[in-house]
Amino acid sequence: MYIDTPPALNYYTLSALIVAPGCLMSFDYDDFSRHALYPLMENVEETRADLNSDLRVEGIIVNQFMSQANMPVRLVEELR
Repeated sequence: MYIDTPPALNYYTLSALIVAPGCLMSFDYDDFSRHALYPLMENVEETRADLNSDLRVEGIIVNQFMSQANMPVRLVEELR
């Protein structure tokens, strides 16, 4: 089962993280998304530590990836 929530950490997202065994994060290959991803990952780790010890980041889905461009390739390597 998947629960689609807004990318911001709000009541709905936190509720989903509390009950979910894992989560997927979507990511656009730009600097704004990259800078927003790290605080979101920290929030997931805090939720895991405080409220749901089973919670894991199962993966990051990269949207609109263009393998011929240098910036997207570097950002994906950084995520790995």
